Amino acid sequence: MPSAAPPIPGRLVALVIANGAYPDAPLQNPVVDAGLVGESLKRIGFAVTVKTNVDLDGFEQALSDFAAASKGADVALFYFAGHGFSVAADGIQQNLLMTTSSNFQAKSEIALRQGGEPLDHVEETVIGRARATLIFIDACRNVPVLAHRGIGSRGFAPIDPSSAEGAYVVLSTRQGKTAEDGEAGQGSPFARAVAATLPTAGLRIEDAAARIRKKVREETSDAQDPDVVRSDLPEGGVVLMGGGSPPPAVASLEAPPPADSPSAVPQTPAPVPAAEPPAAAVSVGPPAKIAANDAGGEVFKECDECPEMVVVPAGKSMLGSPPGESGRQTFESAPHLVEIAKPFAVGRYAVTFAQWDACYAEGACGHRRLGDLDFGRGKRPAIFATWAEAQLYVQWLKRQTGQPYRLLSEAEWEYAARGCRNLKCAYAPFWFGAIKPELAVYDSRRSYDGSPKADPRLKTEPVDSGPANPFGLYNMLGNVRQWTQDCWNPAPSAVASNGAPVLSGDCSARATRGGSWADEPSKLRAASRDYESVDEGSERIGFRVARDLGP
Repeated sequence: MPSAAPPIPGRLVALVIANGAYPDAPLQNPVVDAGLVGESLKRIGFAVTVKTNVDLDGFEQALSDFAAASKGADVALFYFAGHGFSVAADGIQQNLLMTTSSNFQAKSEIALRQGGEPLDHVEETVIGRARATLIFIDACRNVPVLAHRGIGSRGFAPIDPSSAEGAYVVLSTRQGKTAEDGEAGQGSPFARAVAATLPTAGLRIEDAAARIRKKVREETSDAQDPDVVRSDLPEGGVVLMGGGSPPPAVASLEAPPPADSPSAVPQTPAPVPAAEPPAAAVSVGPPAKIAANDAGGEVFKECDECPEMVVVPAGKSMLGSPPGESGRQTFESAPHLVEIAKPFAVGRYAVTFAQWDACYAEGACGHRRLGDLDFGRGKRPAIFATWAEAQLYVQWLKRQTGQPYRLLSEAEWEYAARGCRNLKCAYAPFWFGAIKPELAVYDSRRSYDGSPKADPRLKTEPVDSGPANPFGLYNMLGNVRQWTQDCWNPAPSAVASNGAPVLSGDCSARATRGGSWADEPSKLRAASRDYESVDEGSERIGFRVARDLGP
């Protein structure tokens, strides 16, 4: 694979090939698709070449010209609309993009292959020329004349997802499935979704793919499900704006997406605020009545020894980690939408030793005094509490206040940790952008995606150290991992879309979140998961509490 030349900032190139005039199986919409997608890309700032109804020679010439034009560009985008399917070649299924040279009446698969361009050859030709390459394939249409041979209805064969540096490949439907052409003159569901989604300022390609998938599934009643089959982008990713690179800050977004759309800011968002000054004393008493659309941020505590609580607003968020996220583990959730229907309160800080010791002094938190490893007590997070002991503390709070205190669910915890109520922060590993030792407490001898290293602190810090996240919560990422209410599930497919805890699975162990002072930085990602036995405590694990508000 050729290595990419130094990128020319802002140079965006695209090739759109649309074939519909097949002699034996014409399609109504590819040329329409080409117009929709081409115009959409021009709005973003791409230099677009459109080729329609090309034979094999024309396809290969267009591909060669595009490879030359892509060299040194920031982003190169290839889009194909037309027939495509897999055909056996030497015992191996080969995925083909069919040209108008195709003879679907051919008696042999060798003859059928002669009219198609192998998808892997397209990838080899175009990937590696630009800083990043995006490939969209709207193919896998059914070919009735081939159905009796089991070819026209089976779609693409599985694609090897092995590394292809700088590439992101999206298929209009899952491998082995077919895609709809759409009503004549209207464009295919996939082309319409792509054309409507890409010209969104500040939209990262991962989030564009998620939005496209949602639109297509809705239009086809889940019959067609677009799929990302290759995701290996360069550092900094791709944001589909005029310059093709992430904007420097959230405030620079020209048109934030609507609250119900799964778009996101880049993984390096706004500059991090400086650490806040010590908070003023919080008056003791219950919170004011909180409305369903409350913006959140109110702080209260309900007894002198009680934790300070922050009102977290209702909202929607994409939780989980995309396949390309550095440090991702197999037991992390795939990106999925969770809706928190009403505000709830979350501990402003992890429960401190001072708060735990007040419960312990009353004999309500068991008979085992928690150790502190000589880190200090007071405002440092309580460590070594088991999940069962954390439940004792929650019950004590309930008795002290008469209010429904509890632990957070995993979904609530991640929503609160991301600090984003309207999907703008989907998939960012850390709410503060690139991780640095001054922003979180972790083992800074280790690096994450090139983050700076430093001598580690090798102990916990006071719970109010560092900056608060956008919801006003401190140290959601780092310092101590935090117990959640959820039973451990290594394949968390049962995550409730309403944020409720998962109470099935291995309930002798519970999920922990957030990473700790002793963990490498990848463990601090918002989507990172871990677990511990309910009867085991750890110097890395603490907890924070939640409280329901209103009926």
